[in-house]
Amino acid sequence: MSGGGPLKDASDATLVARASDGDVPAFEVLARRHGPLMRVYAEQVLGSNDEADDVVQESFLTCPWRTRTPDCGSR
Repeated sequence: MSGGGPLKDASDATLVARASDGDVPAFEVLARRHGPLMRVYAEQVLGSNDEADDVVQESFLTCPWRTRTPDCGSR
C-alpha cells in the first residue's frame, strides 16, 4: 500500500464514488482516513478490542460501498 498518492487530498465524496466503482486505492485512503477514529469509538462502546476490529471491518465492507452513497441509511 502506498501513502495514498494523489487521492490523499480528495474529498470523502470523491473517494466514496470511486470506491463504489471498484477503485481499491480510493477505498484504502478512506479506510486510513476514518478507520482509526471508528475503531476508537467502537472500542469505547463495545469494550472489546476484537469486537471493535470486527465492527469497523464490517462497516467498511458493507457501507457505503453497497449503497453507492455516503449515507448508509438510504438504499
